[in-house]
Amino acid sequence: MTRMRSALIVPLALATFGVSAAAAQACTDSWQGGSGSYNEASHWSAGYVPKGEPGESVCITESGSYTVTLGGHVDSQGSPESITVGGSSGTQTFDEIGESWIGSNNETSNFTTLGAKEKISFGPHTKLILDTTGGGTRYQSGESLGASADIETPTFEDSGEILVENSDPQWPTHFYVFAWNLNSGSSLDVESGLAEVADQFTWTGTNKGTITVHSGASLRLAPGGTGAHATLTNEGPVSNQGTIKVYEGEWIQKGGALTGNPVVVEGGGSAATLNDSAGTGAFELPKGDNLIGTIPPGQTVTATDRIVNEITGLGLGEKTLINEGKLVFEGPGEASSQGQLEVGHGGIANKGVIDASSGNKRRVDLGIGIQNEPGGVLDVTGGRLEFDGYSSMKNRGLIKIAPGAVFGMTQGAPVTNEAAGTISPEIASATSFGKVDLASACCAGGSKFMAGGTVAPVLTGGFVPAKGAEFDVFELNGGSFEGTFGAVSNGFSADYSHKQSGYVGLVYGTAAATGGGGGSTTPTTSHPTTGTKAAPPGPIVIEHVTASSHGLEVTIKASKAGTVTISGSGLDKTVVRVKAGTRKIKVGFSRSGHGEWSHHKTIKVQASLKVGKQSYGTSKSVKL
Repeated sequence: MTRMRSALIVPLALATFGVSAAAAQACTDSWQGGSGSYNEASHWSAGYVPKGEPGESVCITESGSYTVTLGGHVDSQGSPESITVGGSSGTQTFDEIGESWIGSNNETSNFTTLGAKEKISFGPHTKLILDTTGGGTRYQSGESLGASADIETPTFEDSGEILVENSDPQWPTHFYVFAWNLNSGSSLDVESGLAEVADQFTWTGTNKGTITVHSGASLRLAPGGTGAHATLTNEGPVSNQGTIKVYEGEWIQKGGALTGNPVVVEGGGSAATLNDSAGTGAFELPKGDNLIGTIPPGQTVTATDRIVNEITGLGLGEKTLINEGKLVFEGPGEASSQGQLEVGHGGIANKGVIDASSGNKRRVDLGIGIQNEPGGVLDVTGGRLEFDGYSSMKNRGLIKIAPGAVFGMTQGAPVTNEAAGTISPEIASATSFGKVDLASACCAGGSKFMAGGTVAPVLTGGFVPAKGAEFDVFELNGGSFEGTFGAVSNGFSADYSHKQSGYVGLVYGTAAATGGGGGSTTPTTSHPTTGTKAAPPGPIVIEHVTASSHGLEVTIKASKAGTVTISGSGLDKTVVRVKAGTRKIKVGFSRSGHGEWSHHKTIKVQASLKVGKQSYGTSKSVKL
């Protein structure tokens, strides 16, 4: 039979709530005589190995350089009140070696524990080595050799060096504590294996020293029981070449540089929390987590959606998160999975960069208010970023939308592009460009985009459109576009004339009708008139539209062979290949088409012709 924990140690540790700090009295049993085994009575001033008697205070404080080794079973009836290690000079090394051992009831025990009822403290001249091994003894064949190397005490204080070098990966190192403090000048070096700080009750810790986790090694901070909570306040440098995970606990980041891999703050049955304020480096929140405080410059926090076919939630604690660094909202977007990353319960004041990206069948859903401040960037780098009815946004900075990405609004969500704000859709081809989708869901009504400030389209990948090419960047799918932009830059103008047809377009290579690029402009390819002089016909012209109870018959004339798309408010979008010449195309009503046109009595039909990489457009209003 194998036991993982001793029945003796835990009750003694829990009894410490009734012990006052005064119990850490003068030493009752002191180490003497240089290096040796903790279990050798000749090294102790009392003439016996500490027994765990009431008021017993153990000291290993003799100056000089020596090593005290603890392996296998601690040969005592219990733990002392306190253990103090550290002299005034030299280096006092305490080497705890995890070895299996056989107890008095013929059971194999796989732990070695240095325990104290109240406190264990290591001074600045000390080195604590925690080494789990595959060695020791066992009662019968088939049982595991080796043991964990554990520290068990309500309060653990370290001002020296801690080295975790687990020789056998099946056995972790444990700190079973209520308070775990690495003081200024201390260091924790997890060289191999797993080091875990945990307790079945709530515990707190601080790091003012240095934490290093090597490649392949892990540091895990977690509560050990239901309803418990783990909190670590970090103020020191952290080098994470392996894995550091806060599980169902809280990491309070108050300073220090984090280098290497991100620190993972992850919830399971209950949410984990990153409480941020200072320091550089990276954190990752993979599921069901909370993020509060300030993301400072030089720091990146990534919230991801890792749960297939489910919704992952990121909560902001009913507070305003200040972002001065980089905040990443990321959905992996597996082709076979659905779901989304939902952000709620608070707001964001963005002064840094928000990078939002999701993939196929996924989206990032913001149920929060965002103030995008001057200098702030909201970068939709992929997929769909959506504001729902619980959110709103005021843009005084920059909104970037990558080709193929969508900045969406639904359920009555309002977005205001203020005078200092710029919205910048990126255009890679006639069919690949950033879009703003103004949608309406079942209950809260249509969303609103209130124009103002600047729209600055950016051509990418070497693409140059034909003069007059129009891009339906702002799609009206039940939402509304209000006002006009104060300026339209980078060789584009805004076309507000197609709102009834379901979009506001951006036209390349034409001047705006009014100063600042805010007026309505008809594309040169759409057969406009100027005064009484007719402009030459474009490559595609709508010659005639006939309406029936089933839909429309649209007669177009194309001067070139290509792909024609017929669309409009209340119409099913229809795409056909055509040769040069005249062609009749049948277009059906959408579900809402009959009701919409019976009210407006007018149909505005759009036709576009794509020839290679160039697109040409025209439109025609038809009375019913």
